[in-house]
Amino acid sequence: MTLGISLLLVEEHGFSAIALESSFPRGRAVNDYVAGRGPESYEYLREAGFSHGFGRLEANRELVEWMREYNADGAHRGRLRFYGFDSPTEMMFADSPRQVIHFVLDYLASIDGAGTGRDEERQRIDRLLGQDSSWENPASMMDPEKSVGLSPNASALRIKVEDLIAEMQVRRPELVAKSDEDRYLEAIHYAEMARQLLSYHAALASGSEPGKRIVQCLSLRDAMMADNLSYAAACEHREQGREGGGKVLAFAHNSHLKLGKAEWQLAASI
Repeated sequence: MTLGISLLLVEEHGFSAIALESSFPRGRAVNDYVAGRGPESYEYLREAGFSHGFGRLEANRELVEWMREYNADGAHRGRLRFYGFDSPTEMMFADSPRQVIHFVLDYLASIDGAGTGRDEERQRIDRLLGQDSSWENPASMMDPEKSVGLSPNASALRIKVEDLIAEMQVRRPELVAKSDEDRYLEAIHYAEMARQLLSYHAALASGSEPGKRIVQCLSLRDAMMADNLSYAAACEHREQGREGGGKVLAFAHNSHLKLGKAEWQLAASI
């Protein structure tokens, strides 16, 4: 995708966001950068802002720098936003759920403040999380016994995430009033992503036939991608009423975006 096409889509066709097939939670750092916040240079984003090594692609660096320059130009009425819309997974492992769960805990702590039990809650959750390396073990992709996704701690963590989602749903009017709707919707999206990521890890740990297990993981990944795109589109729809635009350009492999069933040729060794 050339910068000329990007400019045409933005200025002539009302696109206000670009979403790439890269980790949704990591993409938040890229969006901060294009908005003039966060890291001072693109170098930090090469790994922290992208999954699958996409931050090392020169075309993506050019795209992100162009978006930042566009936003810094006061002559432009609208602001461009960046999203990753992939699941928080890599080719051969899935991320630890720590980042997405901590995002939710940080949000709730910002509302409730000190002395409300949030610190103790975080400590209990961190004990359940254990070491990130246990979740991110590449061997678990091929050997379910190497995955911690069905361990007692992982099962307890899944229950805790359900509790957090239920609390946020019940407290929605209060939480929106004390923060704002955008922050609330972002936090609950992260909570739902934590639920999905824990389901992904559980699928990795499943003792089912290998091909079926991999297909289940791919299906969960695509479900997360669809939810992330839906979230991005909803965010831009809300922004449309504030500053114009509202369309999201989704850039990914055809198999993720096509209508109907996608087919993958799995290696015989799987």
